[in-house]
Amino acid sequence: MIEYNLNGPEGNAFAVMGFVKKTMKDLSESQEDIKLVMNEMMSGDYEHLIATAEKAVGDYVEFVKDNYDVSMNHGDDDYDY
Repeated sequence: MIEYNLNGPEGNAFAVMGFVKKTMKDLSESQEDIKLVMNEMMSGDYEHLIATAEKAVGDYVEFVKDNYDVSMNHGDDDYDY
């Protein structure tokens, strides 16, 4: 599993989005799925962006900040992608 540290510049929303987009491309996700995830990431606040990133690539990436896992229990949130 890849660990993505949200501290510093890497935690910037645009950096996270770029990382998720590249990861999804590397995983051979369709352009349509990538576009849907990017749009969903931009549709809310920073916490929503991170939650969407976790939903999209969380099987392969652990998002951490200050040495703790930022994974949140989001239940069965219904996303459009």
